Amino acid sequence: MFALALFFAVDLVGGYVLRSGRATWRALPPFGATTNAAQRAWLAHQLEPARAGAAAQELVGNTVEFDGQLGWCNAAGSSSADGRARYGAAGARGAREYARERANGATLWTTFGDSFTHGDGLANDETWQHLVEARRAEVQVANFGVGGYGVDQALVRYRRDGRPLAPDVVWIGLMLEDVGRHVNRYRPLYHPNSPTCAAKPRFIVDSGLPAGTAAPGAVPLATAAAALRPIAIPYDTREKLVAAIESGAILGQLAHHEGWPNRWPSWSRHSALLSLAAGWQFYRSVDAERLWTQPSEARLVSLALLRRFHDEARADGARAVVLVYPRRQELALAREGGTRWWTEPLGALAREGVPVLDLSDALAASSDELDALYQPDGHPSIRAAALIADAVLAYADAKL
Repeated sequence: MFALALFFAVDLVGGYVLRSGRATWRALPPFGATTNAAQRAWLAHQLEPARAGAAAQELVGNTVEFDGQLGWCNAAGSSSADGRARYGAAGARGAREYARERANGATLWTTFGDSFTHGDGLANDETWQHLVEARRAEVQVANFGVGGYGVDQALVRYRRDGRPLAPDVVWIGLMLEDVGRHVNRYRPLYHPNSPTCAAKPRFIVDSGLPAGTAAPGAVPLATAAAALRPIAIPYDTREKLVAAIESGAILGQLAHHEGWPNRWPSWSRHSALLSLAAGWQFYRSVDAERLWTQPSEARLVSLALLRRFHDEARADGARAVVLVYPRRQELALAREGGTRWWTEPLGALAREGVPVLDLSDALAASSDELDALYQPDGHPSIRAAALIADAVLAYADAKL
């Protein structure tokens, strides 16, 4: 009896220590509207009286603002505090303005995707898009990448901001971890260690099949792409979003079609054992390799989004290519000669005529050390950007 009482006492004390956030580098379930100290500080900043009013759209720094369609987006005409990132009137990153009418027969490429496409940590003139422009005077490359995006938000942004430019080539950026983002609506539920909070739109495959039919093989990819249906965010102002986070109502408001629902009862946070078990289960469930290689809604929606994006760009008269960015661990696997687990799922796109350029090939062939190809936070380095520019230009010369 004493041993049992001691166990429960230690478990409760351990639960208190874990809740304090001092004993683990990862947030543990159950998750609330905020999941870590950085998010709570971000929320406090959003609630400052000085930021009230329609003009206070800023969500992160002075370059990322609330967007009622996309959740968040780079602010048109803004510049980072250090001047390394600048955005034009169309919200595209770069030193020039991009327009539908192009002088001297210039060709316009547009790039869409997440932080790997955006070039987080790099200055404007260090991104692969800028390097392509510098090497080919006849090519302009508008960078519409946004940190934290999935292909779903990238597609919506293409429809709104990219299509009016009538690009000649559309590069659809895919970082392999994006797969879990495509079934997520409230970012902290999928990425609880994020320093900020945000809501995002997503798509579902409205195929009319029985509930639970999520295996990609059960739905032809063309059918799944055609059956994609958008789920918008229910907030048209930053103030409404912030109020929903402050009250906690956001969890209920976005629960429908949330791929990462908070499945753990609130009382489980008091137990160290239950918290650790829930954490193990959660972080295992969001592992990109598992999501891509096993039947899942995330895999089906991801492939359908890539096919739909390609098809829409082609219908608009552009060439479209899926550009796959490996993370450090995937590049290490490729260099070691291990099985590239992403080849099989993405092969479904190639079999249906969707061009795919896997940058693992070019980066793995380089003699550079991994530390030279990635920044400390995991984003591609300046050296990697140069290799990506070489690979993109070689592909374009051979196939576009």
